[in-house]
Parts: sequence; structure tokens; C-alpha cells
Amino acid sequence: MKSDVVILGVYAADLVFQAERMPKLGETTLGRGFAISSGGKGSNQAVAAARAGAATAFVTRVGADSFGEQARALWAAEGIAVEGVVVDSEAATKRSTESPAAPRSRPPSRGFRGSGF
Repeated sequence: MKSDVVILGVYAADLVFQAERMPKLGETTLGRGFAISSGGKGSNQAVAAARAGAATAFVTRVGADSFGEQARALWAAEGIAVEGVVVDSEAATKRSTESPAAPRSRPPSRGFRGSGF
């Protein structure tokens, strides 16, 4: 597939935990919600370019795990060429956590190492 746009970047599975407030260090709190979504600046840019009508290719590395499968399913659904995607059986797909404590409150993300470049 000939591509108008080629993006080299990272995919990250965003794990979002919701609670009434941010816990204090060492404290356990009850959660009120949880979601998994697709993220990563490179992946988000590839999706945006494809939705804008550009023939898009994405180059990255993901793990041979459920988050990597989620990423590949997203790119297939968006029509993004993935010949440049490496599936690494030795590493996990990158993931990050978000913990919004209350509406309109967004503390910093806590990232985890993964297989992104």
C-alpha cells in the first residue's frame, strides 16, 4: 500500500481508574469506574490522519499480548497500513494509568515501560 503519511511512534493502552479522590501515599480507596482505551501520541496521530482521509502507515512495536491485539484491531478498523508494526513476543505492550479523582480533575499519568520504540 502506498502511503501519503508514515508515522513512527508509540501505542499505549490507557488504563483509567476513577475514584472520589486521589488516594494518599499507601492508602487504598474504593474505585467507582475503570476503562481501557487506546492511546499513544504516534497511534493517535495515525488514527487522526487516516480519519482525515490520508493513506496512512504506522511504524511501531507492540507486545504479543491482549493490548497489542487491541492496537492491531484499532489500526485495521481505521484502515492504517501496519507492515511496519513489529509484534514482540519478549516484551509487553506499553501501558499507562490515569486516575481522575473527580470531575474536571486530571492528575498526571503514571507510565509503565513497554515495547514502544
